[in-house]
Amino acid sequence: PSISFNLGLHPALPSFKSPDNRWGGTQNSASGTTNNPNALIDNIVDDRRNRRLLGNLFFSFDIFEGLNLYGSTSINFVNQFRKQFQKKFETYNFRENVVASTYPTQTSGKRTADVSASENYLITNNLNLNYAKQLGMHNLKLLAGYETLSYRQDNVGAGSTGFPNNNIREVGVGSEDFRVSGNA
Repeated sequence: PSISFNLGLHPALPSFKSPDNRWGGTQNSASGTTNNPNALIDNIVDDRRNRRLLGNLFFSFDIFEGLNLYGSTSINFVNQFRKQFQKKFETYNFRENVVASTYPTQTSGKRTADVSASENYLITNNLNLNYAKQLGMHNLKLLAGYETLSYRQDNVGAGSTGFPNNNIREVGVGSEDFRVSGNA
């Protein structure tokens, strides 16, 4: 983290690890609960794989003078895989030598794993017929067109808590709070 990042932190929060490898937490109970962002970054595993395909294909064909057929197809395809693991860790109040907070807080200190995959695409098709003719001092222009849009999104996810340590991170190993989700 940069110096300016750490200068903006709460003054009662040591943001780096101590020499004995403990993370600092709130040092004054009057300052309330303040998360240590460096400890959070160090203890949350968030692996992502994103793939995206963007493409456009078109044609233009002059049927006869003044009449043109134009067509195009475009695609926007996204595939994402995400695997997260929140390690169990503690921050310390060094003044009183006590635990200031246990993380992850939303699961009462239980290690949490989640895995998700999503895929979506948008396909757009256009077909236009243009006619242009000059009749003396007058211009005649006609346009006929057709467009289709196709969209689909699929998601699937799973998660669990209750892992025996910070090194085993697979969702199926968790012993509690199994959850699954998905839609199409």
